[in-house]
Amino acid sequence: MKKTKEQLELEVAALGHTLLEAKKTSDNTLAQLQEASRQLSDIDKPVISENMVDELRRAINNSIEGHNFNDPENYVVEFGIDYRNCLTLDSIEFDQTDALSEAISMAIEDLFNVEIDYEEHNVQR
Repeated sequence: MKKTKEQLELEVAALGHTLLEAKKTSDNTLAQLQEASRQLSDIDKPVISENMVDELRRAINNSIEGHNFNDPENYVVEFGIDYRNCLTLDSIEFDQTDALSEAISMAIEDLFNVEIDYEEHNVQR
């Protein structure tokens, strides 16, 4: 039996409503899944206060700002000559990553009371 225009309009409206409710449920479930995934990835991370994060950021920033990036000895450069016989800078490479990394590490370590893990280092007390 063929449906009337009014029956089809009601069916379209009902299906549209059902689809809208399903989308809302899907969006809600997706948000819950994302939050649960975030919590799961954070579960084994140590907890740190916002204050400590700010101190860490300051220590890193001060270490970087304290490093002398203007010293030409901190770089390895290669020169070349182009087709017009002009001297060119072919490459420049920062050569002090270890020193910068060490400065940042020391600044961070200074914020903590670092204990030696004797078991990890196989050292007797």
